[in-house]
Order: sequence, then C-alpha cells, then structure tokens
Amino acid sequence: MTEYTPDIDISIATRQQMFDFMLNHLRNQGGPSVKDPTGEDIGDSACMYRGKNGSMCAIGCMIPDNSYDANLEGLPAPECICKVGVTLDSETQDFLEVAQAKLHDGIAYVKLDTFLMHLEKNAIELTEEYQLAYTPPVEQDRTMTEQKDADDEYLTWGDMTPEAKGALLLAAHNGAVVQEWSNGWKLWQITDCSRRYNDTKYRVKPADPVVVTHELFGRHKLFWSGAYVEGDTHKVTYNIIDGVIYCASIQMMEIDK
Repeated sequence: MTEYTPDIDISIATRQQMFDFMLNHLRNQGGPSVKDPTGEDIGDSACMYRGKNGSMCAIGCMIPDNSYDANLEGLPAPECICKVGVTLDSETQDFLEVAQAKLHDGIAYVKLDTFLMHLEKNAIELTEEYQLAYTPPVEQDRTMTEQKDADDEYLTWGDMTPEAKGALLLAAHNGAVVQEWSNGWKLWQITDCSRRYNDTKYRVKPADPVVVTHELFGRHKLFWSGAYVEGDTHKVTYNIIDGVIYCASIQMMEIDK
C-alpha cells in the first residue's frame, strides 16, 4: 500500500493553509476517524489520529506515515505535533488544538448523516474566530452523490468479472489507492485489499479535482490586480476547479491595516 505523505508541511504552513487542508480532508473523508465505526463497545468510538480503514482526523491528516506511531494516540494535538518533530509557536499550537476540537473531536459522535453539516458550521465559526477565509464545499451534498456512485457505477466483489478483479488487484499492487464502500458510514474508505468481501463494492479512487486558488487586491473604483499594492483595502479570493471558475468560492475580505 502506498505510504501516505500529506501535501502540506505544518512547520511552515500558515493557519489558512492548515485550515483549508484539514477541512478539505474531512470533507473528502466524509466522517470522523475513530477506532471502529461499526463497533458496539464504547472504546470503539474513540477519536484516532489514524482510525480504521485508513481514516485520519484533522491533525492526523497532516502527519505522514513515516512520522506516525501508535503511541501518539490519546495525546493532545500540541503534544502529538511535538512528538513528530515539529516545533510550533504557542499561538499556532492553540489554533490546532481548537481546530481539532471544532473540526473533528467535538463532532465525532454525531450521526454520520449530519457530520458534514456540523463540520461546515464549525468551520465557519473557526474562520470567524481566527479571521480566516471560508470556501464552501464543491459538493454540497456529497453523501448523496457518493451513495449514487456506489449504487449505479460500481460492483460488489462477488459481481465483478475475473478480469475486473485482476485489474483492481494489479492497480493496488502498483500503488493505486483502492477504496471500499462502507454501508455503515455511507462513504468510500481506503483499503489495502488484503481481504475482499463478496457483498462489498470496490474501486480505484478517482483522481482529485485540480483546485487553484487565485487572489486579487484592490480598492474602490480602482483596477484590481493579482499583486498587493500599498493602499489596497480589500482582497478577493476564488477557486478554479479543473479549469473552471467555481463562483460559490468567491470571497472578499478587508485587508488589515
């Protein structure tokens, strides 16, 4: 299985970059990272930096596999970050602790079909508290979309042809990320394909959309440009997804003087 390396370096990342990375990860994952989402024991619902089936919490998704150790589980976020060899100032540590609580731990026990709703609500609160930019999700109803994909496009292992099974296993062997559909969580989860179940659907993870964030700076009735000029009062940010401007992502904020 391919070793996970996050596309962020928290030792140099800004709060905005950390926030965007954590939020987008949890949106894509669709649920919290716990010991066992299908377990019945109280300990099965414990939050984990690395949970079952490759799930990761808000802080866990910024920790590469080669830095993760099971002994990190149960440690507070600032201590966990310190243990993996990253030194952060106290304000950033406090921010990550609050972010972990709002984006993950505080909503890990809600019903799964409301997790994303609570995630977005808390994300907005976090942006207001720390003066960050909030970009709405590309898919407002991801759970329904994923459910439709699972129902209409993909087959269970038992229904796959031998050729399809071989192609899936070869892809996994060559390092592709393979996912299985969780009927309990109603989302796709990463699997190493070491065990396959006849009533479970599998797929190679689709390519993530290419998202590029642009910034414009300016002031009232004057030309706006991609570079800050002294005297500019506002900044506009927006995302281009797979080459198309995503209008719902447009945000304007006042520049601190």
